[in-house]
Amino acid sequence: MKKFFTLISMFMLCLCGMAAETENTMNERYRIEVWGEAGQAGATAELYLDMYNYTEIAMWNCTLQLPEGVTFVSVEPATGEEGRYPDAYNPVISTTVNDAGNVVTFSCSGAQGIALTGNTGVVAVVTVNIASTVEAGQYNLIVSNITLEGPSSDIHNYSGTKEYEWTVEPAAVVEPVTITFETGFDDVIVEPISAVPGEAVTAPADPEKAGYTFMGWEPAVPEVMPEQDMTCVAQWSINQYTITFVTGFDDVVVDPITQDYNTPVQAPENPTKEGYVFIGWEPSVPEVMPAEDTECVAQWEATVEFFAPTEQYTMFSSDKDLDFTDSPVKAYIAVDYIEAVNYAMLEPVTVVPAGTGVMLVAEVPAQGEPYMIPFFADEETPAVEGNLFVAVLEAAVIAPSDPTNTSANYVLNPDEANAFSAVTGDGVQLPAKSAYLQLNPEEVGDAATVRFGLIDNTTAITSVKVNDGKSAIFDLQGRRVSQPAKGLYIINGKKVAVK
Repeated sequence: MKKFFTLISMFMLCLCGMAAETENTMNERYRIEVWGEAGQAGATAELYLDMYNYTEIAMWNCTLQLPEGVTFVSVEPATGEEGRYPDAYNPVISTTVNDAGNVVTFSCSGAQGIALTGNTGVVAVVTVNIASTVEAGQYNLIVSNITLEGPSSDIHNYSGTKEYEWTVEPAAVVEPVTITFETGFDDVIVEPISAVPGEAVTAPADPEKAGYTFMGWEPAVPEVMPEQDMTCVAQWSINQYTITFVTGFDDVVVDPITQDYNTPVQAPENPTKEGYVFIGWEPSVPEVMPAEDTECVAQWEATVEFFAPTEQYTMFSSDKDLDFTDSPVKAYIAVDYIEAVNYAMLEPVTVVPAGTGVMLVAEVPAQGEPYMIPFFADEETPAVEGNLFVAVLEAAVIAPSDPTNTSANYVLNPDEANAFSAVTGDGVQLPAKSAYLQLNPEEVGDAATVRFGLIDNTTAITSVKVNDGKSAIFDLQGRRVSQPAKGLYIINGKKVAVK
């Protein structure tokens, strides 16, 4: 009896052992496991899904759970030597990913009627991204919910969850690289860019340089940082500019100069214009071409005052300083008036300041050939003191006297030699650039005519006889003298030098 029970017990144990062995065998026959080479923090890595099956499989499904910080990127069916699919299978893998990106459900099917057979092989390559914050170490990849479906729609479930160990290595130390910019000019600086390879690059603003146009970088600035340092060299195109010359006269033309920036400029020959002296350009012509178009305006100074007399004696004035040093025209100012003989003394001058009334004495030239009186070129014009002539620069009516009756005005009388006539009535219209004689009314009284004499035209005699009863002799102060000594005198209205 005891032996019987022992045999029954052993039989039951065998049954139990067989059941356990059968279950384990079934589980091992239908499964998917995951493996992969060590991944590196801060980079992507690949994981491989291996399938084990001993009968034909038409479709498979599973769920892959990744460690925290590792996220799903993509999946592709395995091909080549590692691939498990027959050529006609044409696998299609669809995925569902959770919000965190680390739990993925895979579903793969192929062409109808085509099945996977054999023992083991890679069915999918999964690409994942490992955050740089993931620490190096051993991590578990969890595969669950495996379902294998045969060609006859028979379902094979792999019960339970499997964990597979996977290694994450430390993040690679990536040294930054630098893009350096060379502009070719010390005063044009573009800051270098330093970043790790692969990082997006924002190109710098185009540099600027006076006289040049920026044409780009050689080589071009990359969109992402390269694997090693690089230098970008600025490419420039030199600009051309024009210097224009304005002379102020339509018949005086100076051609413009157009050439490259910063190249030597050959100044044009000085322009010429009859009656004027060229004194320079404003601004002056640059030695090298500037970085902009430039306009130079000619500066002129008139060389002469044109004088066209119709009589030997002409009252004259100018708004310029005049120089009669080498002129055939002689200029005189009225330096004194001798009341006793009603006589004005005229003395020659060589330099006449602007706004000075003078009398010009000249031979009347042929018509159309006026005299040309040079302007005085020195910086300071000698003053003319005690002149009784008044300038009329603009046309005006000259009254007989001023409102306060402190002056009596006289104009040259062309009909009477060596005489001035008093202004009467409503006055006399004088043209521009003329002059008149102004005297003290108390000295001239009601004199209608004032005679004048030129000091450099005096007569020289050795003695004067006063008993002829015809000559009245006065000194230059208007006092009558009976026997003049050596000096200047007025005799019968003429100036006489006694030796």
